[in-house]
Amino acid sequence: MKKNHQLLAVASMLMLLCCLLFPSSSTALLLLPLSTRQYYSASRSNCPQAKKVLTSLHATASSSSSSINEQQDPRTLIQKGMQSFRNGDISTSLQYFNKANDSVPNNKLTPYLWQRGISYYYLDMFQEGHEQFSLDVKVNPLDVEEIVWDIACLARMNSSNNNNNKDGRAEEMGVFPVENQMSLPKGKQDRRKIMSTVYSLFRNDGATEYELRHAGHI
Repeated sequence: MKKNHQLLAVASMLMLLCCLLFPSSSTALLLLPLSTRQYYSASRSNCPQAKKVLTSLHATASSSSSSINEQQDPRTLIQKGMQSFRNGDISTSLQYFNKANDSVPNNKLTPYLWQRGISYYYLDMFQEGHEQFSLDVKVNPLDVEEIVWDIACLARMNSSNNNNNKDGRAEEMGVFPVENQMSLPKGKQDRRKIMSTVYSLFRNDGATEYELRHAGHI
């Protein structure tokens, strides 16, 4: 199972890089959501702090209807948002995540909604995705996945704002390295070989796609 998770992570990150560099490629656009849905389902685990927040709220919240507009506990809303994402319904997934966030007072859940950040990315809401992942990293500074997704958002934001083709239209190609990208705390590194390679690759610190593929088979 661990090997499968590593391979899914490799596939997801390679497809993310492919989509950033070659967004006009129909193959990249078709494969990336599929790869991410698999990675999203199998490779990521909910943040322990988020679990504590949700558990404390679960006992006092009510849930019965499957409608987004009905009152439901945040855990159920997040689960339904994740399932909508896996089904390819990104817009609905974002509605569920927003509803979950709004159901928790004082924005206590906001820094743990990494799922919403990924939905933002696929809806081309890169500024919102950047803001979400930035909050996530503040409470979990050792989370390489959040840093990588933030770099992806920044790359697409920079390309949309700064690059124009001959027709004056904004290019969608991601620009690396991005400015003001987040990093792990000084002296810290991810113990997982695959994620340390992903981190280096997206930060343009010297890793290559070949090394990423190799890391997935270790």
